[in-house]
Amino acid sequence: MYVRQAASRKAGGQGIRYVCEVEGSIAVLFHDEPYWFIEREESVSKA
Repeated sequence: MYVRQAASRKAGGQGIRYVCEVEGSIAVLFHDEPYWFIEREESVSKA
């Protein structure tokens, strides 16, 4: 869905934030070299 430079809300680092949809859920991934974090996952309701 989108990618941008951002600070991690949970880990407190500075890196790249990825927001994407995976099988009907929104996943927020954060890459702070060399680590990856999952910041949150939430279901997407489709009406």
